[in-house]
Amino acid sequence: MSVRGAEEQLGGGEVRLGGSRLLVRRADAGDRTALEAMFQRCSLATVYRRFHGQVRAFPRAYLDEALAGGDMHYAVVCYSGCEAVALASYRTGEPGAAELGILIEDAWQRRGLGGLLLGRLVAYAADHGIGVLHAQMLTEQDWITGMLARHGSWTSAFGRGVREVTLHLGRGGSAAPEGFGGDAVDGASAARALPLGGRGTR
Repeated sequence: MSVRGAEEQLGGGEVRLGGSRLLVRRADAGDRTALEAMFQRCSLATVYRRFHGQVRAFPRAYLDEALAGGDMHYAVVCYSGCEAVALASYRTGEPGAAELGILIEDAWQRRGLGGLLLGRLVAYAADHGIGVLHAQMLTEQDWITGMLARHGSWTSAFGRGVREVTLHLGRGGSAAPEGFGGDAVDGASAARALPLGGRGTR
């Protein structure tokens, strides 16, 4: 496994990831200003990969709901010092299912943070009766399916340049496509950001 992606739990929501000390906790209304500032530090390419379009700020309805602390929309924020550097969330739709979305600012990509946040979402979802997670990604982001496969079996469909993935949690994992499995996912691929979009996360 890549040392850059190694995670050490420090307690109190703090983790050490590749030598950096981070705070990961549930997002709340007090995070709004820090998250809005983080969004402005993200490149156009990062924003496009997350929202599949050019937006100038977090969609207000999405951010309001993510920070409300309700059961429908679970969100976690990651801080480095006083700066928010990532927001990951899922929004429930049909019973037992939810849509994933993760945004990581450019300076914190390729450090394993995407995999860490995905793991937090998956664990919380499984503990709260959610067995299916949906995600949308651009066709150029096929490497993400290897990371998803660590948490269960998945199927996908293509349309208009977007791949829609359905992940069934805890089914032993499906065989990842060639080049996506095993330690290769722990290394360079898993260390990237995880810019997942979804119909319920925009």
